[in-house]
Amino acid sequence: MRLTQSERMRRMDAENEAVWEAAEVNTGPRLRHIYPTLLRAPIEVIVCPLGKAVNHGGILRAADSFRIERVTFQKEEDGATDFAGSRGAKKWQPYRWLNALDAAKEAKENGRTLVSLTWTTDAVSIYDFEWQFPLSIVAGSEWQGVPDEIVDMSDHVIAIPMFGATGSLNVAVATSIVLSQATMAFHRINPAFIPARAESQQLLGIEPPVEETTL
Repeated sequence: MRLTQSERMRRMDAENEAVWEAAEVNTGPRLRHIYPTLLRAPIEVIVCPLGKAVNHGGILRAADSFRIERVTFQKEEDGATDFAGSRGAKKWQPYRWLNALDAAKEAKENGRTLVSLTWTTDAVSIYDFEWQFPLSIVAGSEWQGVPDEIVDMSDHVIAIPMFGATGSLNVAVATSIVLSQATMAFHRINPAFIPARAESQQLLGIEPPVEETTL
């Protein structure tokens, strides 16, 4: 029997809660207890309407993977939402619903660097870009990109170089790649921003690692 979206989400939430509960047998600090107190990267992702193949869950999972400040989603025209694949990130990653143009204007008013992730003749490779914080990154749909009105008010436009015939990436994948670059840049200028998990701390050469926070 095919599961409804709400039932799939209910089961996924139950599975993730079971993971957290299993971790309670560990000694020392537990990730679910200390996680809300950890420093977040001063990065916001503003997500334009994505169309029928919505990717809310994938984007939220990417945002939590890099522990960013917030995700701002704009409502889809048909009201569709899809948080499948979020792997529990809905519980831990701050997010809100707001029109993307209003969110972009708010970012500018608050002195944040506004960056559009889209293809233009003026776009800069994410690998050459000099990241500035606090930062708001606007992600558009795969087919329409970021609206011109937002691109025009952006401080910078960035894009991901690709080497194949495919001209674009899934928006959640593209967001993940960009957040990886941006959060590493923030880590380099603020060493207090470190991974929550010991295995990722070790990958960055942080020794001795912070007390084990394995799920």
